Amino acid sequence: MKASYLYYSILALSLLCASTLLHAQELALERVGPFSAELDESSGLTWAGGSLYSLSDDKLPYLYRVDTSTAETTQLIVVRGISFSDKEALTSDEDYLYIGDFGNNKGHRRDLKIVRLKLSEIPANSPIEVEAEIIAFHYPEQKVFDGKKKENAFDCEAMVAMGDSLYLFTKQRNDHQTTLYALPKAPGEYPAKRHGSFDVQGRITSASLSPTGKHLLLLGYGKKHQQPFIWHFSGFVGSDFFGSGNASLAKAKRYALWESPLDWQLEAITFVSPNRIFLSCEKTDEVEAGLYVRSFPLEP
Repeated sequence: MKASYLYYSILALSLLCASTLLHAQELALERVGPFSAELDESSGLTWAGGSLYSLSDDKLPYLYRVDTSTAETTQLIVVRGISFSDKEALTSDEDYLYIGDFGNNKGHRRDLKIVRLKLSEIPANSPIEVEAEIIAFHYPEQKVFDGKKKENAFDCEAMVAMGDSLYLFTKQRNDHQTTLYALPKAPGEYPAKRHGSFDVQGRITSASLSPTGKHLLLLGYGKKHQQPFIWHFSGFVGSDFFGSGNASLAKAKRYALWESPLDWQLEAITFVSPNRIFLSCEKTDEVEAGLYVRSFPLEP
């Protein structure tokens, strides 16, 4: 089976490179390496304090530091005293890591939360247990919790931090749009505040802001994890990423990562510098879980 994964990975990269020459809107990715078993379902990435962190789409209270040259796990971080349901996103600022425990495939959860960890309490290279704080929230617009997956507009797998707020981007199976919500960074319990929506033509799985805060990337895919894409937003003012306040300023551009029907479940993206991004994918029947890198030069 592993040989099959390797074959498909090589085939995917070869076709990606070929397609990039033909279509200016398509981007090729370079594969760094496969993840170890604990990250077979890597669903979040963030660059913080000079390190790359990832987590798995599960209920375990674990976070991992990852080697950017090999994709190997270099540190296990255990979150003490927290019960997780569905970890789907990871972001950071200068002081904290934020774990998005808000995966909500069927739209029936009433315990949505973001778990905050202090970066200064995570020393490098040794297993460590850390205390956490909770930012609990709900969507005021959600009135039905009946578990109808295909009609659900309140799943979420993408989050960024900016200023004193966290911004969430929903994964909407009902209409393939994404809705932007905002929450305070401080521990507490809040209603998520809606800030508009955008037709992404797919399912959003991750988000990342550039180090300057002037560029936003949204990662997603179509049905059955196929035809992954990146939306690049620029020219926005503050956190008005979709240009709701002044649409003439904000710009949006869509890049295809590969248009062929390969089950390539890209789940996470993060800037590590103004011109470099990392992405990760979960294990599927056709592609091995792994880490990818791409140059993404942007104006400052």
